[in-house]
Amino acid sequence: MANMQTPLPIRLAQTLGLTTAGLLAGANISFSLIALPRILESPTPLLIQQWKHLFTSGRATLPPMALLSSSLFFYLASQARSSSSKPTSALPEESFWGYVAAGVLALSIVPYTMVFMSPTNERLLVGERE
Repeated sequence: MANMQTPLPIRLAQTLGLTTAGLLAGANISFSLIALPRILESPTPLLIQQWKHLFTSGRATLPPMALLSSSLFFYLASQARSSSSKPTSALPEESFWGYVAAGVLALSIVPYTMVFMSPTNERLLVGERE
Protein backbone atom coordinates (compact mmCIF):
# COMPACT_ATOMS: atom_id res chain seq x y z
CA MET A 1 0.00 0.00 0.00
CA ALA A 2 1.00 3.60 -0.42
CA ASN A 3 2.53 5.36 2.52
CA MET A 4 3.71 8.91 3.08
CA GLN A 5 7.05 8.01 1.48
CA THR A 6 5.44 6.83 -1.75
CA PRO A 7 6.18 9.18 -4.67
CA LEU A 8 3.26 11.04 -6.22
CA PRO A 9 3.44 9.25 -9.64
CA ILE A 10 3.09 5.88 -7.88
CA ARG A 11 0.13 7.07 -5.80
CA LEU A 12 -1.54 8.57 -8.87
CA ALA A 13 -1.05 5.34 -10.85
CA GLN A 14 -2.49 3.30 -7.97
CA THR A 15 -5.48 5.61 -7.61
CA LEU A 16 -6.23 5.88 -11.34
CA GLY A 17 -5.65 2.17 -11.96
CA LEU A 18 -8.05 1.12 -9.22
CA THR A 19 -10.59 3.81 -10.12
CA THR A 20 -10.71 2.91 -13.81
CA ALA A 21 -10.87 -0.81 -13.00
CA GLY A 22 -13.75 -0.10 -10.62
CA LEU A 23 -15.56 2.02 -13.20
CA LEU A 24 -15.10 -0.72 -15.77
CA ALA A 25 -16.51 -3.35 -13.42
CA GLY A 26 -19.39 -1.05 -12.48
CA ALA A 27 -20.25 -0.40 -16.12
CA ASN A 28 -20.27 -4.12 -16.89
CA ILE A 29 -22.46 -4.89 -13.89
CA SER A 30 -24.88 -2.07 -14.71
CA PHE A 31 -25.17 -3.31 -18.31
CA SER A 32 -25.87 -6.86 -17.15
CA LEU A 33 -28.12 -6.20 -14.16
CA ILE A 34 -29.90 -2.98 -15.06
CA ALA A 35 -29.80 -2.06 -18.76
CA LEU A 36 -30.14 -5.43 -20.50
CA PRO A 37 -33.10 -6.71 -18.44
CA ARG A 38 -35.01 -3.52 -19.33
CA ILE A 39 -34.03 -3.80 -23.01
CA LEU A 40 -35.26 -7.40 -23.08
CA GLU A 41 -38.74 -6.17 -22.14
CA SER A 42 -38.97 -4.26 -25.45
CA PRO A 43 -40.49 -5.51 -28.72
CA THR A 44 -37.89 -7.13 -31.00
CA PRO A 45 -37.25 -4.25 -33.45
CA LEU A 46 -36.85 -1.78 -30.58
CA LEU A 47 -34.83 -4.31 -28.55
CA ILE A 48 -32.26 -4.68 -31.32
CA GLN A 49 -32.02 -0.92 -31.82
CA GLN A 50 -31.57 -0.28 -28.08
CA TRP A 51 -29.01 -3.07 -27.79
CA LYS A 52 -27.03 -1.58 -30.68
CA HIS A 53 -26.90 1.81 -28.95
CA LEU A 54 -25.73 0.17 -25.72
CA PHE A 55 -23.17 -1.94 -27.60
CA THR A 56 -21.84 1.06 -29.53
CA SER A 57 -21.39 3.20 -26.43
CA GLY A 58 -19.79 0.31 -24.55
CA ARG A 59 -17.42 -0.44 -27.42
CA ALA A 60 -16.35 3.21 -27.51
CA THR A 61 -15.67 3.56 -23.79
CA LEU A 62 -14.90 0.23 -22.12
CA PRO A 63 -11.84 -0.98 -24.11
CA PRO A 64 -10.00 2.35 -23.65
CA MET A 65 -10.77 2.20 -19.92
CA ALA A 66 -9.44 -1.36 -19.80
CA LEU A 67 -6.30 -0.30 -21.66
CA LEU A 68 -5.72 2.65 -19.32
CA SER A 69 -6.24 0.58 -16.18
CA SER A 70 -4.07 -2.23 -17.49
CA SER A 71 -1.29 0.15 -18.52
CA LEU A 72 -1.26 1.72 -15.07
CA PHE A 73 -1.06 -1.68 -13.37
CA PHE A 74 1.80 -2.73 -15.67
CA TYR A 75 3.57 0.56 -14.89
CA LEU A 76 3.21 -0.21 -11.17
CA ALA A 77 4.54 -3.74 -11.75
CA SER A 78 7.58 -2.30 -13.51
CA GLN A 79 8.13 0.10 -10.63
CA ALA A 80 7.87 -2.73 -8.10
CA ARG A 81 10.41 -4.78 -10.04
CA SER A 82 12.85 -1.89 -10.58
CA SER A 83 12.53 -0.66 -7.00
CA SER A 84 13.66 -4.02 -5.62
CA SER A 85 17.27 -3.07 -6.35
CA LYS A 86 16.95 0.25 -4.51
CA PRO A 87 17.34 0.38 -0.74
CA THR A 88 14.46 2.87 -0.38
CA SER A 89 11.91 1.29 -2.67
CA ALA A 90 8.52 2.91 -3.16
CA LEU A 91 6.78 -0.43 -3.76
CA PRO A 92 7.53 -3.79 -2.21
CA GLU A 93 8.92 -6.34 -4.65
CA GLU A 94 6.21 -8.79 -3.56
CA SER A 95 3.61 -6.53 -5.20
CA PHE A 96 5.07 -7.19 -8.68
CA TRP A 97 2.95 -10.27 -9.48
CA GLY A 98 -0.18 -8.70 -8.02
CA TYR A 99 0.15 -5.73 -10.36
CA VAL A 100 0.89 -8.03 -13.31
CA ALA A 101 -2.25 -10.06 -12.52
CA ALA A 102 -4.31 -6.87 -12.19
CA GLY A 103 -3.00 -5.64 -15.55
CA VAL A 104 -3.82 -8.91 -17.30
CA LEU A 105 -7.28 -9.15 -15.74
CA ALA A 106 -8.15 -5.53 -16.55
CA LEU A 107 -7.27 -6.07 -20.19
CA SER A 108 -8.96 -9.48 -20.42
CA ILE A 109 -12.31 -7.88 -21.29
CA VAL A 110 -11.10 -7.42 -24.88
CA PRO A 111 -10.23 -11.05 -25.76
CA TYR A 112 -13.17 -12.33 -23.70
CA THR A 113 -15.55 -10.18 -25.73
CA MET A 114 -13.94 -11.19 -29.02
CA VAL A 115 -13.96 -14.94 -28.28
CA PHE A 116 -17.18 -15.48 -26.34
CA MET A 117 -19.46 -12.59 -27.22
CA SER A 118 -18.65 -11.76 -30.86
CA PRO A 119 -20.90 -14.45 -32.40
CA THR A 120 -23.92 -13.15 -30.49
CA ASN A 121 -22.97 -9.53 -31.09
CA GLU A 122 -22.63 -10.15 -34.83
CA ARG A 123 -26.04 -11.84 -34.98
CA LEU A 124 -27.63 -8.89 -33.21
CA LEU A 125 -25.87 -6.39 -35.48
CA VAL A 126 -27.08 -8.29 -38.57
CA GLY A 127 -30.60 -8.32 -37.13
CA GLU A 128 -30.42 -4.55 -36.69
CA ARG A 129 -29.59 -4.08 -40.38
CA GLU A 130 -32.56 -6.19 -41.53
